[in-house]
Amino acid sequence: MDLPLLRAMWVVNADGRSKFDSDSASDSPKGSIGMNFADRDYFIGLQGAPAGASFVGAPVVGRTSGITVIPYGRPRLAPGGQPDGGVIWTTFS
Repeated sequence: MDLPLLRAMWVVNADGRSKFDSDSASDSPKGSIGMNFADRDYFIGLQGAPAGASFVGAPVVGRTSGITVIPYGRPRLAPGGQPDGGVIWTTFS
């Protein structure tokens, strides 16, 4: 599948630590598995967000890519409904 505007995708846990990174999945040396994103506005915006909510962050320079991107995210909820991280993806700005 060709997604020219998609930069990368991550799954982060409740603490903001990356558990999956599409760059790592493609054997890119720029992967961020284990990196913490808890200080980023897009992660903070997901905390306490209801199911189905989305968050668009301010343009930011990627820590591993050095490319300015626009982050988007959706919360991931645990079975009890509490925040359990989220899915984050970025597009080129």
